[in-house]
Amino acid sequence: MINIACFRDVPSIQYLMKKKHLLLLLPLLLLFVRIPVHKVTFGKAYGECMDSCAIIYSVSKYRITKDVYSSVFDLYEGRRSGKHTFIEEDHDGSFNACKPWVPLLMVLVPEGFTVGCPDCWDQGNILFEIEAFGKKKTYSIDPSKIPFYFYDLEAVISFHERKCEEQLNVFKKQ
Repeated sequence: MINIACFRDVPSIQYLMKKKHLLLLLPLLLLFVRIPVHKVTFGKAYGECMDSCAIIYSVSKYRITKDVYSSVFDLYEGRRSGKHTFIEEDHDGSFNACKPWVPLLMVLVPEGFTVGCPDCWDQGNILFEIEAFGKKKTYSIDPSKIPFYFYDLEAVISFHERKCEEQLNVFKKQ
């Protein structure tokens, strides 16, 4: 057992003890600070559908990919079906504006995290995958049970889907 009283003479510990309110800010930082990620994949999928069951965007610094799946089972099994569109840039990395920043807490959540019961009663499923700090994490989120630390997830996804579509449309015109 470590005796904490022996650390009272250490200057940095004394400083922290005087600034206890700063330690209370740590949970708030985890909740509200958003960080950039290396690569993000996001979109929505619906199990009960006829066509375009899932539209998934994958964005890195130099590449945007849009996959439209005609069957949600193809998505879950990793098979490509439907349309596959991508654009690549090889110079300035201008696609960073199409990548949403994610809450820091999301990086700390375990891999394969599921929120609610995605697509249980055909409300759909929000798919979100990030690559940050050399680790890849995948999330499956029920749209009716968005995590409190990413309260604006649907708005963020809609905004970045539009940004990706703008970039893809510019590419088509060229």
